[in-house]
Amino acid sequence: MANNCTLFPEGNWTECCARHDRRYENKRLSKYQADKLLYRCVKRKSNIAVASIMFIGVTLFGHYNYWKAQHESM
Repeated sequence: MANNCTLFPEGNWTECCARHDRRYENKRLSKYQADKLLYRCVKRKSNIAVASIMFIGVTLFGHYNYWKAQHESM
């Protein structure tokens, strides 16, 4: 399922996106938990503005990818 920073430019936060994709497959984490960890990672690697934009994006548009990852990892 991993596709790194879908619809977002690659940057020094690319590893954060890859980890986020793997976390979507983790059935022990909620979508919110995975998204919040992405936010924290991007904030550390870049800045609060980039982290906030990415968090809003995955919060609003990541539901299908989360659902798909949860079902593909069965």
